[in-house]
Amino acid sequence: MQTPRHHALALRTIARKGKAVDTRWADIKLGDESMGPLELADGEAHRRGHSPVGLEDLLLGVLASGKGAAFEALASQGLDLDSCHRLFEVGETGARAG
Repeated sequence: MQTPRHHALALRTIARKGKAVDTRWADIKLGDESMGPLELADGEAHRRGHSPVGLEDLLLGVLASGKGAAFEALASQGLDLDSCHRLFEVGETGARAG
């Protein structure tokens, strides 16, 4: 069952606290399977110092969840959380060094 808390968390996760939120998205209904990866993506963004949540953070959130159709699709292509963490960390280090 969707509650206002689910909607608020989804909007906060997508737009990050302090950023403008388009209220047209306030009626989005996300199931528990969607909320888990979004919460994990928010955690990844925070850990990596990103604001707002970026595509890399969303990918890491899906992989960290370890379940769901999106996870299965990524895993079937050989993607896993550890290798993506290493890939993004090398990319960020290289971007700063270059």
